[in-house]
Amino acid sequence: MKNIQPLQIKMFEKFTVSNEHFEYPTGKKKNKQLSTLVAYLLANRNIEVSREKLFETLWTEENSNPGGALRNLVYRARQAFAPFFPQQKVDCILLKGNTYAWNPEIPCVLDIDVFDDYYRKAGAAKDADEKYENLKNAISVYSGDFLSDMQDEEWVTFASMYYQRKYMECILGVCDYLKAHERFEEILDLVDSVNKVERMYEKIHEYYLEALLAMGQFQRAMDYYYYVVDLFYCKLGVDITGTLHDVYTRIVQVIPDYKVSIRNLEDRLREDAQPSGSFYCNYEVFKNIYRFNARSIRRARNARFLILLTLEDRRASAAPSETMEQQMEMLKQIIFDQLRRNDVFTRFSATQFSIILSAQNENNCMIAINRIVQKFDQKNKQQDIRILWDVKQIEG
Repeated sequence: MKNIQPLQIKMFEKFTVSNEHFEYPTGKKKNKQLSTLVAYLLANRNIEVSREKLFETLWTEENSNPGGALRNLVYRARQAFAPFFPQQKVDCILLKGNTYAWNPEIPCVLDIDVFDDYYRKAGAAKDADEKYENLKNAISVYSGDFLSDMQDEEWVTFASMYYQRKYMECILGVCDYLKAHERFEEILDLVDSVNKVERMYEKIHEYYLEALLAMGQFQRAMDYYYYVVDLFYCKLGVDITGTLHDVYTRIVQVIPDYKVSIRNLEDRLREDAQPSGSFYCNYEVFKNIYRFNARSIRRARNARFLILLTLEDRRASAAPSETMEQQMEMLKQIIFDQLRRNDVFTRFSATQFSIILSAQNENNCMIAINRIVQKFDQKNKQQDIRILWDVKQIEG
């Protein structure tokens, strides 16, 4: 093979392959299974993959002719990639006995290789400045989650978690360097640039708050702290750790002291707009409301019920995904619309909502639950995701 233009292969975010002759995929529509085959062989390009392993990876259901189906897919992949090599007969996928492999003679530049190279150089750096430069370069290469358009594939999920961890190590390493050099504005810019998945790493928020404190932006630090608390309660249903609580204590100690009148206090407590639907809050607020209801239940006219709604993906290997997140947002809106203004609910975990419902009896409580379940079933377009519920009366 002579004069083959190197393939530029992008595996962070969406999968693309390009050189000066061609680009894959072409247009908006692509063959997902074909793309998965090529991406898998590229990700494992240093090993030969058995036919059985490939078939197991690419097909979740039984096939009466697995060998024929795989041969046909490999043939289509070779045809799809032929335009990269005009005037040459190049097979991008090689068959060796019972195994398939990506053709090692085709020059390729993969963004994951570039990222790994910078990551290794940072680990072997002789001084802080050299390490910082390599960490910064690695961050610039990471444009998004590994194969974000194939996240329903189990092998992609594991690889994505691997690169997320490495990426966060780079982010934290750069933050540590910038903090040591008192470059606090750059810490804010860096943390603001990370995507929603990486925002679930608590340490980056600690760096952000420390930077705001060092810059004297105390009120902004207080607002950001409450944003982080709400983020963790809503997305994970967990409390933040003691380290961030310590930062909060420091914020309270340095924020300028001020007093308010009873009218100003009322204005701060009142909702901005005329309330409609049920009341959504973070888990900490929900917990306190539950405890208040448990204390006052004996004098209340209506009973109070604790309800747990769970979305379950019936695919055994399914990991939390963007699809599940969309379904949770849909369920949140349904709960808000279907319950009354004095009912309270919160997101307890990645797949659960908990509700405190006021009702005369358990029968009325079940009517409310059925309204939510029926509405969800009407709107739900994902056959693998179903809604489960459990209920218990709150006792004093």
